[in-house]
Amino acid sequence: MVSTIVKFFIDPVTIFLILVAAGFLLRTRKHSSGYWKTCFWFAAIWFYIITTPFVPDTMVYQLEKQFNPILVQPDGNMNKVLSEAEQYRGADIVVLGAGHDSDPRLPATSSLEKNSILRLTEAIRLYRLIPDSRLVLAGYHDDREGARSQAEMYAEAAMELGADLGDRSRYALLPGASDTWEESGAYKNLRDAEREATQEKRVIVVTNAMHMPRAIAGFRQRGFDPVASPAGYEIKKDGNNESFLSFGFGDFLPSSEHTGRLKSAIKEYTGRVELWFF
Repeated sequence: MVSTIVKFFIDPVTIFLILVAAGFLLRTRKHSSGYWKTCFWFAAIWFYIITTPFVPDTMVYQLEKQFNPILVQPDGNMNKVLSEAEQYRGADIVVLGAGHDSDPRLPATSSLEKNSILRLTEAIRLYRLIPDSRLVLAGYHDDREGARSQAEMYAEAAMELGADLGDRSRYALLPGASDTWEESGAYKNLRDAEREATQEKRVIVVTNAMHMPRAIAGFRQRGFDPVASPAGYEIKKDGNNESFLSFGFGDFLPSSEHTGRLKSAIKEYTGRVELWFF
């Protein structure tokens, strides 16, 4: 949903380059001698913010902590898990797309992007636990000749991972959606088409933990009361550490890995704003 132009300007690296460019531009103007220094100072501060974990990890954690996976028992009591799974009997498990390639040399599991395989793995876990559940696999179909949609790739990868999809009623494909809002709309169209033959059922949304708040908001705006079961957490707690966010001396040193995490977090917050207003 976030337009290409907005994506460009919310990129932390783009903001850094704009500040540096503004500093050089103001440096060439005689009456702006003081302003160019201010731009360079802001650029330096911004560079430190985007290359250390303090701000990126905090923003990501604020998104990821809003929902927890379902049917998880820390004590490993599988009987209790199976008992709780009954409340979701017959649910639709909607797996949102996250990118794939169409390399014919590779199995579907290797063709899925990292986030896609994490989402699918979580969905298959639920599919095996919840009686009579259905996998609803979403993902776009690009314009390349012979290319398969991600929804189709999801189905193939699910079977490679051992999911029994022999019965066509146990899964559905949403190949025409290219973003989260379109995916929720495609699922609504699917449910509307099945309304006469299908009773009301629970809807479980599976996506990355950072992306889940925006995804749930979109499904709610479509009129559903979805259940979240996130995957692909960026911020994880060490079993011996009480805090999710803990920093050491090495975290004060800049590293490019934090820039991508901040970019993803900013995109999610911007996407929520877009949902509210548009």
